[in-house]
Amino acid sequence: MTTIQQVIFLDGGPGQIDYWFNQLTDTNANSTTGYSLTDHAFDSLGNIVVAGTSVNNTWPDNKHFWHKIGKNGDILATRTFSDSNSASDVTDIAIDSSDNIYAALGNARFVKWDSSYNIVYSKQNTWSNSNQNYGDSGVGGGSLTLSGNSLTYYSIGNNRRAMQVDASTGETTSATTASAGNTIFGVSGFGKTSQGNFLCGYVQSPSTNNDNYWMVATTSLSQQFCFYSGSTAAICRGIDYINGNYYIVGLRQVDNSVAGDALMYKLGSYSSSGNQGILWSRRIRNINNTSNGSYQSQFYDVAGDSEGNIYTVGHSPNPSTVTGGIIMKFDSSGTVVWSRFIQHTNNSATYVTKITIDSNDTLWVNIDVKGNSSGSSDVCGVAKLPSNGLFIGTYCGFTVTDWSGGFTNSSFNHTQQNGSTPNILGGYSTLTL
Repeated sequence: MTTIQQVIFLDGGPGQIDYWFNQLTDTNANSTTGYSLTDHAFDSLGNIVVAGTSVNNTWPDNKHFWHKIGKNGDILATRTFSDSNSASDVTDIAIDSSDNIYAALGNARFVKWDSSYNIVYSKQNTWSNSNQNYGDSGVGGGSLTLSGNSLTYYSIGNNRRAMQVDASTGETTSATTASAGNTIFGVSGFGKTSQGNFLCGYVQSPSTNNDNYWMVATTSLSQQFCFYSGSTAAICRGIDYINGNYYIVGLRQVDNSVAGDALMYKLGSYSSSGNQGILWSRRIRNINNTSNGSYQSQFYDVAGDSEGNIYTVGHSPNPSTVTGGIIMKFDSSGTVVWSRFIQHTNNSATYVTKITIDSNDTLWVNIDVKGNSSGSSDVCGVAKLPSNGLFIGTYCGFTVTDWSGGFTNSSFNHTQQNGSTPNILGGYSTLTL
């Protein structure tokens, strides 16, 4: 059962636009890792649909859910689904022009609800040569997109798979799989942009002495952008195409003397050598990050508004090393306009994992809370926020403070590996279905 606490506030601008924080609590979820958001999308009326997974201790232990939330913050509908044959671990959603909602689960199951929230189908696809379920073991992350009457699902685990599905029936119509041998390709995020959809993550390849790379691949499983990091940590988590440029965010560790920092690249014309087309970069370092310890920061997602400003979300520890969520606004030249730090009142680790900016320049964000020290059920949050940053205060379980003194902002000089960037991904084959 999900309960909601809500705080509505005003920004004082023309028309007194309402903004809000929602704290969602699942009383059946595991108190440590149980209730999290993986995606959100919008219907034709501008309502937000948030989707995720609630983990409990009874098989099947992963319950997938979505909540439709209106512009005033009220929950309009909730639906859940558990696969009785699998503890599938991925939920991503898509919404069509008729407000039908589609969800992908990690074991190649697709569920469709109509605009009245009734299930149209729940279809688990199988391998054609053995009639066996795909299963969720080793599936990793997944992303679902809709174009016309085709759903396309991208799943990354031990093998990279792309499946195309008939949106009317849930039946798979084609699929590809790829393996890169001993190369480790870890996917850490997905970007659904106006220029296409991308997989973001990292590569560690034996062929390059196990050096690390930021990796962006197309959803056809081919290498798009690849940035060398050397022997230090490198995780690409998000990408968006904003006013003619790609912006890519994640984590980069400068060297082993300090922990990793949140990093953003603005790309011009990408190349496989030199600075690789980076126009500017911004490294956000927690002011306490002075050794290779607990003060690692990361960006998870990036978006832009109508005026050319750039917004990033992620996490960074506070001085007591409890992780807090961060939301930052940059102008088009990379100067920080404002920064906000979000903590949960139960002193749990808090992450801001996804941001979307609508045509009114309103910010919509997903918030996850993990490791609940009070032992109560796990919680997550959804917030509708103004772009001017005027949301400092305490809202239900979330306290927002100014973070302008908590970090340093500097350029990051990108040094390319000697020679051109290797083409790491490969080994594709087509599955007959």
